Amino acid sequence: MKHAPPGSDSACHISGWIQIPIFTMWFDHFMLFTHPSKENPVLLILDGHYSHTRNIEVLDKAREKGVIILSLPPHCTHKMQPLDKSFMGPLKTYYNEEIRRFRREEGRKVTQFDVVELLAKAYLKVQTAQIAINGFKCTGIYLFDKNKFQESDFIHEKHQAEDAQIRDESDLEEPIASTSKTAMQHLITPWEISPPPKLMQKTSLRGKRSEATILTTSPYKAALEISIKNAENRKKKKSVSGQ
Repeated sequence: MKHAPPGSDSACHISGWIQIPIFTMWFDHFMLFTHPSKENPVLLILDGHYSHTRNIEVLDKAREKGVIILSLPPHCTHKMQPLDKSFMGPLKTYYNEEIRRFRREEGRKVTQFDVVELLAKAYLKVQTAQIAINGFKCTGIYLFDKNKFQESDFIHEKHQAEDAQIRDESDLEEPIASTSKTAMQHLITPWEISPPPKLMQKTSLRGKRSEATILTTSPYKAALEISIKNAENRKKKKSVSGQ
C-alpha cells in the first residue's frame, strides 16, 4: 500500500466486515512482529466476534506457537478493550484533522485512494508507548487490577443492546402502508412522540454467566470442532431437503 505505515498489510471483503480468512491473515501478520513461542508466550485479547471464536486454523496456529487467546465477555469491550479505551479516540481525532487539512489544501473530496495516506499520518501520531500503557492500565489488565470494575459498570451496555433488539423487532412487526414520497417526509412515528416505556429487568445472579474464555484450551477447541461439524451436517441436510 502506497504511503502506508511501515510493516502494514491489507485485506478487504465486499461486505465491509472482517471474515475468518482475513482474520487468519491478520494473525499471521501479528506473529511476524511478536515472535511468540512456548518458552515466551504472548497473550492476545480479543472480542467475541465469530472470526475470532470460531476460527480453528487460528487456534491451531496459536497453540503451536505459544499464543494464548482470551475472548472478552459480551457487553464489556467498551470498558475492557485497550484499543477502544485509549487508542481509537485519538486516532479518530487525528484522522479527522488530516481529512480537514487535505480538503482545505487540495480543494477536493477524499477518495478511497487517499485513505491510506491520511490514516498513516494519523496513526503515526497515535502509536506512542504512553497511549499503549494507558490502555492496559485503565482496563485493569496490566498492572492487573481485579477490583477495577463492578458488575454495575456493565448493566447499562447490556440493556442498550436488548433495547435495540426490541426496537428492531417492533419496526419489523409494524409495516407502514404505501404512501407517496412527500407524505413519508412528514411522517411522524409514535416512537418520536412518546417512546414506549422500557421495562427494566431485574438483574439476576442465578444461572450461567457470560465469562471471559481462553480460546486456546483443549476443551474449547474440542467443543468448537463438534459445533462446526454439527453446523456443516445441518447445512448438508438442508441442502438435500431443498433439492
